[in-house]
Amino acid sequence: MPCRLLLCASIAVVGFSAAGCGTQARKASTGATALTVAAPARTTSHHVARAPDWRLTATSTGRLNAALQNAAPAVAGSAVVLLGGLTAADTSTSEIIRATATTATTSGHLPAAVHDAAAAAVGGHVYLFGGGDGVAQLDRIVRIPGTDAGRLPAPSSDQSAASIGNTAYIVGGYTGTAWLDTIVAFTPGGGAHVVARLPAAVRYAAVATAKGKLVIAGGSLPDGSASSAVYEWTPGTVHVRRLGTLPAPTTHAAGAALGDSVYVVGGRSAILNTPIDHIEAIDVTTGKIRLAGRLPEPLSDTTAATVGGKVLVFGGHTTHGTTDAIVSLSHRTAAVRHTSSLASVTNVYAADTQLHGAARTARPLVYVPNSLSNSVDVIDPHTFRIVDHFAVGALPQHVTPAWDLRRLYVLNDNGNSLTTIDPQTGRRGRTIPV
Repeated sequence: MPCRLLLCASIAVVGFSAAGCGTQARKASTGATALTVAAPARTTSHHVARAPDWRLTATSTGRLNAALQNAAPAVAGSAVVLLGGLTAADTSTSEIIRATATTATTSGHLPAAVHDAAAAAVGGHVYLFGGGDGVAQLDRIVRIPGTDAGRLPAPSSDQSAASIGNTAYIVGGYTGTAWLDTIVAFTPGGGAHVVARLPAAVRYAAVATAKGKLVIAGGSLPDGSASSAVYEWTPGTVHVRRLGTLPAPTTHAAGAALGDSVYVVGGRSAILNTPIDHIEAIDVTTGKIRLAGRLPEPLSDTTAATVGGKVLVFGGHTTHGTTDAIVSLSHRTAAVRHTSSLASVTNVYAADTQLHGAARTARPLVYVPNSLSNSVDVIDPHTFRIVDHFAVGALPQHVTPAWDLRRLYVLNDNGNSLTTIDPQTGRRGRTIPV
């Protein structure tokens, strides 16, 4: 039966608070008062092994102005330029967006709306290669914001690009009738020409460069399947070499590099609407491929670029549609031996601030289930204001974290369902019948 108390339980969990037992109250409680105690001094010391530098932590750090997928990225100074893409309405856009880990602003417009193009920074300028306009594939090379800089060997969309030195390399793509197996080199003033061919034609591959090599991972094949092949190619050579194999066939992923590793970010299988949250690390030196981390939610058709020692991930397609999320991927902080004295800790709730795993990047929010209105209030504990309010199933009673703290579940008693909440963003997810 519904609980009619103002607030019957408050549980501090992974950087957010879940108020248990439903309430109709719409005002935040100020919470428990810290209790000061005198405790005998006790010193503890422990050591945690250093985490390998290929592992990444994913943190939701900002929002685009609008949901976006399949934009073409290029690094410009300390920001990433996002060119074109598809909106939440699945229409092409002409926007030029300048984005960082936390913000995004529109800085101009392309000559025409375009999606599934490729982009790269070469010689101090950003160039856009081909793409589709909803009617046909394009062969135009544009120096941003809108100067004609040449033509591709064939009109194409669905390609990927990365630069080494003063040359941009455009990999694979689709002409509208055929998949491409080409690696095209472009230099400002020197035009674009084919310099190598892949063992198999591919589109929507994840592409990045590390240690002077071009790495191509996954992608869609002409027979409709997804590829698990990972290739490397060194400029100046003829042959493309097989470097390894992804754990599963993956297409529509993004590629970016940090150090000696190329990362395959998200993606999906050959089946539509099957995004994944994996981040795979490819060691260019050894060819070893391993799971480096997970995104806050499954994501395909996203955009990734490396800036300031981090991989920034913009937008993409989730199981719920196109997203506006900005996610930062960074190397996990190496742990060191440290000694702490408990004599200085006088707040008996202090242990609640020592967060680990997914809890460290969760937004600090309070979730209050309202049994009588079948809804959840989201409260900012710093301002004590309601910052969001959304409907859930019938008679929500509690908000419970998943075992790995990566999801919250609103327990809808009479609705016989669970409504998910992403603690990284504070946003409601899907409702699961039980």
